[in-house]
Amino acid sequence: MKYKKHITKALAGLFLSITIAELIIFWIHYEEAKSYIHHEIRPLLEEAMRKDINEKMKKEYFYYPKYENDPKKKNLGKYEKKTYRSQDTTFTYQSKVVDWETDLFRGSQCYLQVTNKLHPQEVKTIFDSLATRKKIIATKSAIGIISTFYKEQNEWAGDTTSMSVDYRTSIDKLGGFENISYLVYLDYSFGTIWKLMPKIALYILLLLQVLCGITLIGWLIKRAKERRKEIVKLKNGNYKIDSIIFNPDTMKLTNEEKELVLPAQQNQLLLLFLQSEDHKVSKDTIMDTFWAKNYSDSRTKMTTAIDRLRTSLKGIESERIIYTQKGSDYYELI
Repeated sequence: MKYKKHITKALAGLFLSITIAELIIFWIHYEEAKSYIHHEIRPLLEEAMRKDINEKMKKEYFYYPKYENDPKKKNLGKYEKKTYRSQDTTFTYQSKVVDWETDLFRGSQCYLQVTNKLHPQEVKTIFDSLATRKKIIATKSAIGIISTFYKEQNEWAGDTTSMSVDYRTSIDKLGGFENISYLVYLDYSFGTIWKLMPKIALYILLLLQVLCGITLIGWLIKRAKERRKEIVKLKNGNYKIDSIIFNPDTMKLTNEEKELVLPAQQNQLLLLFLQSEDHKVSKDTIMDTFWAKNYSDSRTKMTTAIDRLRTSLKGIESERIIYTQKGSDYYELI
């Protein structure tokens, strides 16, 4: 009897362990997928920005004297004074010295901004395409270009007012403007993360969980059937309930270590379960048997009596319980 109890516990423990392992592996892969998305967004924005500028500059004639910006004649990383002049404004500002290619890119960027050819919608289209290739499917995305010098200019592609932002990043590019920033806001669904997650281990654990669950349910059904057969009426009129002997005449429950005397009502109630088919008794039968003359509060009294019998069975260390489903019209000794 005891080894069967251990089998039940082992199967339940195995099922719980697999479930916990499944949740832990799922969480680890979920965080890895999110980290991958966050790691890829900035390079994708950088690539989209450069593709947009390079494509537009192919259509422009843009002279940029390389010799004047030769890094050999500059102190890279340091700052130099530059002068800005407009029709009504002249002032100087500090600009960081960079290599010729970076300076050319900044000049191209500023040129496109000044000529009103630098717009976020084109960058967004390229960015969304690059993200899709990386299996990063955004439910919503928005890209903004913010240019500042002595005034600020903002332009956005995509509506950010209704977004629940999962990730945001920015890239700053200096040039003739004091600052040109590209910002991306990104919403992505659980489906995006699921597609990026490695799923072999999860599928294996899910299969094991299903097999273990089916085995556990089958074992519990088998045990329920066996337990009904393990209640036997002996020749002397006593009942053998697993390892417990019940004597309805002396109203005693006895096991190998202890003895418990039942009150008369509990004795009759237990006997009613033992004598019934499959050890099931309808609630109406119980109420009619014990409280037929005082039916108004018999349901409350029945519940109290059942609870007391459950306590007695637990006191004698019986594994049996008196069970009823919600809304059911019978109790069952299982």
